[in-house]
Amino acid sequence: MSTLIWDYFIISYLAASGIFLAMTVKTLKRTWKKDKLPIRRLKIAIATFFVVSILTLLYGSLVAPRLIQIKNVGINLGKTTNAESVRVVQISDLHAGTYKGEYYWKGVAKKIRALNPDIIIMTGDYIYGSEKNAEKLKPVLSLGKIFPTYAVTGNHEYNLGSSRNADYDHYKDKTATLRRLMLENNVTLLDNEGVIINTAEGQLSLSGIKEVWTQTATINDELNRLFLQTTPSMPSILLAHNPEVINYSGAANFGLILSGHTHGGQIRLPFLGSISPMPDNLGRKYDRGHFDLPTGNQLYINQGLGEAGPRARLFCPPEITLLSVNL
Repeated sequence: MSTLIWDYFIISYLAASGIFLAMTVKTLKRTWKKDKLPIRRLKIAIATFFVVSILTLLYGSLVAPRLIQIKNVGINLGKTTNAESVRVVQISDLHAGTYKGEYYWKGVAKKIRALNPDIIIMTGDYIYGSEKNAEKLKPVLSLGKIFPTYAVTGNHEYNLGSSRNADYDHYKDKTATLRRLMLENNVTLLDNEGVIINTAEGQLSLSGIKEVWTQTATINDELNRLFLQTTPSMPSILLAHNPEVINYSGAANFGLILSGHTHGGQIRLPFLGSISPMPDNLGRKYDRGHFDLPTGNQLYINQGLGEAGPRARLFCPPEITLLSVNL
């Protein structure tokens, strides 16, 4: 339903803008010789506003959401004196559903394969709407048969909205189809679980936390339990869809936290940043990208491959992150 509402909004705005633009141009032509210079300038400014708004809406709705950015990020976990480079691809917030179909996800899978990662990380929000939409992600999930792939769930897998309207105590589990597809494609879903990965460069501890909002009362206990399964000298990465996890003391134990959830704001303006507030309680400070946290560890927030709410992106392209991790 929400996708239809946004589609109607976009169509209505385009129609209204087109009508007003036509009226303004018609008036401009008819009265050009009669109008004084300030009136002419005003009419030209109004016509320009409608042209720019129409082009911006078309670009943001139809073009920008498909211009995938490969973002290269260097991370040093500082646990060894060597100069390793483990290639980790992170994707997040795919939101398979009405907006993007299988053709788009085939393109995403092709781009990831070309990066030849050592590990693929998926940090939640795979569906938008029906849990059956996970079927559209088969091209991406099938990468698990080629590369070691690890995943955690996001709030949309449990029918939870933003931090302002999420009913933490009454959520709906919509992971059945996703879990089946992950199992079929050798994708390891880390639901409050951890694994030790042997890479060509050395061992790496990888832990995954189930969606934060489904376990707000127990998450710190789970974080501490996961850390106890590792050794302090081992480089460690925590997968947590929602960057709110940094509010819990147990998250400080992990050298790097990989998250998504924010979409980077999805629609941004130069110098102003995100138009919409972040869908968590961290605020705009932690909107996207790499952060050195006050607790001494690091956080990376991927801005996602899909959209929720409006089918639009602006100054915030879909992202595949290639992390070069120095252990």
